[in-house]
Amino acid sequence: MARSALVIGIARYSNFRNLEKTVNDAGAIAEILEQHGHYAIEPLPRKLVAGDENRYELDRDPKKEVKGSDLTAKLKTFLLEQAKGKDALIYFAGHGFVVPDVVGDEIGYLAATDAGKDGQNALSFDVFTKLVAKSELTNLVVLLDCCHAGNLIESVQYQAMQKVFNDKKNYYLMAACRGFERSREGVEHGIFTAAVLEVLRARVATGEAVDLDSLFSEVSQRLKQSGQEVVRSAMGGAITLIEKARGNLAPVVNETCPYVGLEAFDQKTAQYFYGREEQLDLLLRKIEKSRFVPVIGASGSGKSSLVKAGLMTNLAKQGWCVLPPMKPWANPLMMLKQSLVQQFYKLPAEIQRAYARLESEGLNAILPEGSQRVLLVVDQFEELFTVCPSEQERQDFIRLLVEGAEQEGRLTIATTMRADFVEQALQYPALARLIQRDRVFWLVPLELSEMKEAIAKPAQMQGYELAEGLLEAICEDVEAEKNSLPLLEFALTELWERRDRQNHRLTLVAYLEMGKLRGALDRHAKRLYEDVLRSDEERKWAKRLFLKLVRTGQDVRDTRQRQSKQFLLGMARSEADREEIANLLEIFAGADGRLLVASDENNIAFVDLAHEALMDGWEMFVEWRSQDRDLRRLCDRINDDFKQWQNQQCNDKFLLSEGVVAQIEEVEVAINDYLTPEQQEFVRQSLYKYKPWLDRANLPELVDIPSGTFWMGSTEGKGREDEKPYHQVTVKAFQMGKYPVTQAQWRTVAMSPKVEIDLSLNPSQFRGEDCPVEKVDWYEAQEFCARLSQLTGETYRLPSEVEWEYACRAGSHTEYCFGDDEGQLGEYAWYKENSDSKTGLVGQKRPNAWGLYDLHGNVWEWCADDCHDSYEGAPTDSQIWTENVTNYEEGSKTRKMLRGGSWIDNAEHCRSAFRNDGRNARFQYGYLGFRVVCVVR
Repeated sequence: MARSALVIGIARYSNFRNLEKTVNDAGAIAEILEQHGHYAIEPLPRKLVAGDENRYELDRDPKKEVKGSDLTAKLKTFLLEQAKGKDALIYFAGHGFVVPDVVGDEIGYLAATDAGKDGQNALSFDVFTKLVAKSELTNLVVLLDCCHAGNLIESVQYQAMQKVFNDKKNYYLMAACRGFERSREGVEHGIFTAAVLEVLRARVATGEAVDLDSLFSEVSQRLKQSGQEVVRSAMGGAITLIEKARGNLAPVVNETCPYVGLEAFDQKTAQYFYGREEQLDLLLRKIEKSRFVPVIGASGSGKSSLVKAGLMTNLAKQGWCVLPPMKPWANPLMMLKQSLVQQFYKLPAEIQRAYARLESEGLNAILPEGSQRVLLVVDQFEELFTVCPSEQERQDFIRLLVEGAEQEGRLTIATTMRADFVEQALQYPALARLIQRDRVFWLVPLELSEMKEAIAKPAQMQGYELAEGLLEAICEDVEAEKNSLPLLEFALTELWERRDRQNHRLTLVAYLEMGKLRGALDRHAKRLYEDVLRSDEERKWAKRLFLKLVRTGQDVRDTRQRQSKQFLLGMARSEADREEIANLLEIFAGADGRLLVASDENNIAFVDLAHEALMDGWEMFVEWRSQDRDLRRLCDRINDDFKQWQNQQCNDKFLLSEGVVAQIEEVEVAINDYLTPEQQEFVRQSLYKYKPWLDRANLPELVDIPSGTFWMGSTEGKGREDEKPYHQVTVKAFQMGKYPVTQAQWRTVAMSPKVEIDLSLNPSQFRGEDCPVEKVDWYEAQEFCARLSQLTGETYRLPSEVEWEYACRAGSHTEYCFGDDEGQLGEYAWYKENSDSKTGLVGQKRPNAWGLYDLHGNVWEWCADDCHDSYEGAPTDSQIWTENVTNYEEGSKTRKMLRGGSWIDNAEHCRSAFRNDGRNARFQYGYLGFRVVCVVR
């Protein structure tokens, strides 16, 4: 029967993101349909075949436009004329979208280059089905690789559409995703198209036929954990896409790389996973007998590949419910709960109930009803010991796994773990019992025959052969390197890049040129670092990123420790840094980098070393890890404690210990390069816990007081005699405490090293962090100023009387800073009439014109001056007026001046000019406090 295929790949868009891979998708589909499905290809966009003016081929120029009128016209011509009486196939790769109509029903569209997001110039599924209704076809196959593709099958127009297709003899519609989902891109193709091509190429290579049902089944399996669900609709008999081959087949050449570099094989690359058939068979038999199987082997022995590509793929084919593999990371309980619960429950209320049941009843209790067995894989189990900072969380995680394995139920657990962490696992009795019950699967090295198969078979699948001597040379190098499978895969990936495309061969010359097994990785990493990175700043950030992905060992080897992408971006000090880090992650995790792996697990974006082999295989990385090891171990400790502190809602009880703080103080400058800004703040808060004076926010806030001249005291007929004579004074600029010294500020400074005398941490009668400190004598106030000066490097002291009154008046000449009406005093002061017989919180009343609070009332404030009965002989500037009696033992002979009034005083005593008649410098009362000044240099 004649067959015709319309193959469409649209890359260029005016109102949507350009999709450069769609032309590769369409080209690859067209090639395999033409060569092996015997379809006559009608491409769009198209160009003339070179040298043949009568034939067209797909135009793979990603800038080529396909307008809406051209798309509709081509589909019409194809269905009504070119495919008439034939088997027809339509493949579309491009943008798909939905637009609600006037009643709210979503209408699906295929986007042309000039399509608008409202559906203008796009091809609606409604028009598509009407054209199909008018066509006269034998069979119809539709493959859609676009976002919202399932809308063609799932929309409200489905019944009408289905009637249209039912009138055809046979039809098969396959959509890359559900109507509400987006179709995703892979490295080379859209992931749906990539899966279709993998199935078709594998069948062609073995000469098998391909029918649409088996294609759908295998593609669905490949995309099971991808985030998009393949859907279909079919009617009539089976449709064979590619017939079984007859006679000898010419090898089908596939240019897709069959090797995985430093990453593990998984379900998507399982078709290329060779050499472990015997080990896989043993593992499958062990899984049948046990609900808990730890797969243990050396780093680089292929544990993850065996489980992901072998075990998971085979159990999925047997009908098991295979969950995406999880890793413990820093929050193993959270990762475990999300891995299980969010696979089976979607509504928030359901999720919360499942979390509660999981905690109280165990893992099996939350599995939904059904007969399927469930496989949970915990990959890199050693993260439980290297990355998780909480011993309690570690124990709870182990408890849930052990209970899940020992309970009767449908859950089976497989783990992968490095052999050098077995001893740590055995420290937990319940886990040790499971391990000791002959449940461990010890992964043995590959035999030589297995090694040869693992190297040669994937290339042969793609239509390539290995040149003479190459296989032997590679095997010889692998045997000389213990547990070198990641290095092998990386070298094979590099070798594939250097393949002889003309003769379809991997060559020995290319293998030697790239540095063989170990040299391949080092040369590649070195090239990226030296040639791709553009500046020293980028190289500096690259070093920091790679070291952040390593846990520095002391008695054990270094191990990799993946980090969340958010954490790595959080290392930035600026937006420019953040962009640079994001760019580096793209470079090293991209198709051309392959040194890092980006993944998404439970809605958390992670970045990890592609494999631990990178730590020894890249010489520069080896050198980096040899430097500052003690410093980086300290950083790991800080990071552990930081995560624990965050998990405990930033409770101060979980700040760093005093011992760790002491270590940090020795390397404070050097350590900042290894910490994110958030971690640096965590360190600072920990330092403040033991040395609170290091936080400037805990010290007195200052206000700038300008230079000036003012009249001090009281005029004749006002005030008291000791406020006379009224005299003019010139004052130099200084800074003054915005408030009286508070109890919190006092305690901060009192904890610092003493200068001359000891200070009580809590001397006050009326307690309150933001209440003024009181019950401090003049000498203690002086000691406070001396310690504050010692801490800050500035010169602090008590104010002179002149400075105090000048600051209090703030340019006023009245009884109070606000005027002469004492009726307003309650707005500015805590005093006898409103204090409730105690001090008040500072800053609660109105400030004076210069922004100073509580100069009237609250507490009497010590000044630096001795007490004098009048202003006769007083300085005419702001100097301190004293007889220089400062010896503490002679303090009882010294009276010092107090100003401002207090909570116990009436309005008269709170006047700007009022002078306390002096108190012994050793007095300590609940109404005696002070504020500081700082000398302006």
